[in-house]
Amino acid sequence: MRQCGSAAVRQNQATNVLLRDPEERGAVDILTWIIVGLVAGLLASYAIGGIGYGLLGDIVVGMVGAVLGSWLFQALHIRNPISGILGTIFVAFIGACVLLLILRALRPRRVL
Repeated sequence: MRQCGSAAVRQNQATNVLLRDPEERGAVDILTWIIVGLVAGLLASYAIGGIGYGLLGDIVVGMVGAVLGSWLFQALHIRNPISGILGTIFVAFIGACVLLLILRALRPRRVL
């Protein structure tokens, strides 16, 4: 059975994306992790309050938050209500907020 022209082109484009060089896909994955970490870390810093941890600190908070948020969602049997990259940022944001609250609780209080 033959496919019409546009469907064949779409299938060919999808195949090319899947057959890209693994190193190229790895670079995109790392860039995605950094962007998700930055956005989630910045949003969590503003939501929880405080001055933030700087650019690199917010990226690390967001990345660790993504792992923590994913674990929490799985442990509590919660499905992500948003799909795609926004869903990933949402889970990372929730995890980053939990992480910042834990860090705030463990940090000793300053006495004036």
